[in-house]
Amino acid sequence: MLQPQIVNNTGRQMNIEVQEATDGRGQRQARYIFSDLVGDGLTTPGGRGRRAMRDFYNVNPAGISR
Repeated sequence: MLQPQIVNNTGRQMNIEVQEATDGRGQRQARYIFSDLVGDGLTTPGGRGRRAMRDFYNVNPAGISR
């Protein structure tokens, strides 16, 4: 299986998980999961990830109920 070269230009440590699956034709497919980066993007105040969740999916972070 051909392994892609992943270049990290973020200056941060990344944890990459690789999952192999077989499609309907029996071909192996690799899935690369960058969950740390997605998590950081969703929790950054004013970040693009948080804005996308709000604008496209109408999901807002829960505030502190006082």
